[in-house]
Parts: sequence; C-alpha cells; structure tokens
Amino acid sequence: MRLQDIIGYDIFEDGDALDRQRDAIKRQQNQLRVRAKQIDVEKAKQTSLKKQRQLLDLTRRTKSVN
Repeated sequence: MRLQDIIGYDIFEDGDALDRQRDAIKRQQNQLRVRAKQIDVEKAKQTSLKKQRQLLDLTRRTKSVN
C-alpha cells in the first residue's frame, strides 16, 4: 500500500498541504461514520436473531407442555 493511499494525498504534489490534510481527515471521518452505521446495523441483526431464537425456544417449550 502506498503512502498516498493511507493519508489520502501525495505529499510531493504542489498545493496547500493543510487543505489536503483537511480533505483527508474529512474522508477518514466519513469512513468512520459509515463503519459506525454498519456496526449499528450488525448489532440490530444480532439482537433480532437472538429474539427470534428465544421466541422459537419458547414456542417449542409451549408445544412440549401441551
């Protein structure tokens, strides 16, 4: 992986380094926001599966009692 890929810009290009750093930080923040949303979705899926399993277990117990 190249340094440019990691930091988001080529340090040897002409231009304002602070602007490039700001843009790179914004990209990283956006990536973190997206990842946080993905984590929230995964947690919701896991919670849903857990509740489905509990309901299935409860249904099986109820049937075995009858």
